[in-house]
Amino acid sequence: APAPIPLTVQDRPMTPPVYNGVNPSYPGLRVLNTSPPMFCVDNFLTPFECDFLVQVAQDSFGPAPVVGKGVGEISPSRTSSTCYLAREDLPDLLRKVSLLTGKPMDHCELPQVGRYFASQQYLQHFDAFDLGTEDGLRFAANGGQRTVTVLIYLNDCERGGGTRFPALNLEVQPRRGMALVFFPATVDGMLDKMALHAALPAIDTKYVSQCWIRQSTYSGQPS
Repeated sequence: APAPIPLTVQDRPMTPPVYNGVNPSYPGLRVLNTSPPMFCVDNFLTPFECDFLVQVAQDSFGPAPVVGKGVGEISPSRTSSTCYLAREDLPDLLRKVSLLTGKPMDHCELPQVGRYFASQQYLQHFDAFDLGTEDGLRFAANGGQRTVTVLIYLNDCERGGGTRFPALNLEVQPRRGMALVFFPATVDGMLDKMALHAALPAIDTKYVSQCWIRQSTYSGQPS
């Protein structure tokens, strides 16, 4: 029988994974982890830009879906609220994401703003799609695999609301304007199990913006 096609980084241990990476000279860039690579950027957005995103989203929040079967489904694993924002309304945000990641702006999904009230969370999950499933292939048909996550914290959280990577024993606490950058899959679309993460239960209300970058030009939204 032919060898199974590898679908995750961990399925092909002898092949060094190649990730998208970031612009090493981007102001405020810090390395959080080396294998797999993970970065943060202090003051990626200004306080004004953070407040603007929260304000724009305020009247449009709805239950946050999980990309799953059929369309994006509402799931008890994700109890926050979210809204999608139009690319044309956020040229500065997309320009910064493009400069940081080296990817064209049209590879980015519609930016989201997420809101977590006290006790709301998003249990452990992958941002990349499982290309061994029909649903994964369908979601990747438009723009390919998600290869970069840029998660931007829009307010400070003194208590709760961290982003935890259990396989790396790493937790990031929200600080207003800071961007967290990691790679849910390699440039050739292999899901990385080390990128498993969770949004821990909020105590203080938390606002975040999520920008997911695909392998190629993307149109529409995943739900």
